[in-house]
Amino acid sequence: MKIIINATDVHSGGGKVMLSDLLSAAIEKDNAEFHVFTDPRYNRQNYSASNINFHKVSKLKRIFVDRTIREIVDTDSVVINISDMPPFKRQNCTVIQFLMNRYFIDNYSMKGLPFIVKARLSFEKLAFRIYLKNADYYFVQNFVMKDLLLKLGFK
Repeated sequence: MKIIINATDVHSGGGKVMLSDLLSAAIEKDNAEFHVFTDPRYNRQNYSASNINFHKVSKLKRIFVDRTIREIVDTDSVVINISDMPPFKRQNCTVIQFLMNRYFIDNYSMKGLPFIVKARLSFEKLAFRIYLKNADYYFVQNFVMKDLLLKLGFK
C-alpha cells in the first residue's frame, strides 16, 4: 500500500505538528510505502526509515505536485493532503484533505493584513472552494471548522 502525504507548504506551526505525528506513526508501519512531499524548510532528519521517501518541493513547483502524485498512486493508495490546496484534479484513489486555514472556509476578517496577502488569500479561498470536491474525506481540527465546512455543503 502506498500512502502519499502532500505537505508542500508545511514547515512550522500546527501543520508541522500534524506532519511530524504522521511521520512518527509511518516509521512503525513497515508494511506501507510512504511518499512525503515537503517544503524544503521542513526538517526531516528524525524520520529516516526505509519505507519513507521524501520529495522536496519548491514554492514554484507546488502547483505541479498533483501531477507527480497522480503518476505514483494506484487505486489502493491513500493521499493525505496537509497542504492548503486540495488536488486540482480527482485522484484515482482515496484522498483525505486536512482543513486548517479558517480564511478558506469562513468570512474571517482580513482587516489589517497587507493588500498582497489579502489578494493571495482571496484567490486561494476561491480555488480552495472549487477544488475541495476532489477530496473524499475532510479532517478538521475542531467543531468550529466542522460547522463551517457543513455550512459550505460538505459532509
